[in-house]
Amino acid sequence: MQVTSLQFLGTFTIVAIITLSFGALLGDMIKSFFKRRLGYERECKFPLVDQLDFVAGAWILTYTFDPVWFSYNFLADPWIMVTVILFTPLLHRVTNIIGYYLN
Repeated sequence: MQVTSLQFLGTFTIVAIITLSFGALLGDMIKSFFKRRLGYERECKFPLVDQLDFVAGAWILTYTFDPVWFSYNFLADPWIMVTVILFTPLLHRVTNIIGYYLN
């Protein structure tokens, strides 16, 4: 079963929607678990890992449960993955700065 969104956003399967969302949260939880075990405090920064944990979680879970969709949308054009890895830390920082100034 496929859910079609706006044309430029592509087509997502129900499994991809669920695993991308849940995987992002799961990646963040796993990173937090290991940060605590390594002795990092709650607000302590962990450069790059703090920005890419949810991407890794989303990709791993989606590839595990919907490898055909993942391969078609990410592995078919590796530049998509490179773009996500490069722009995610930048967007994360920019949105944090905007949020800080907006209170």
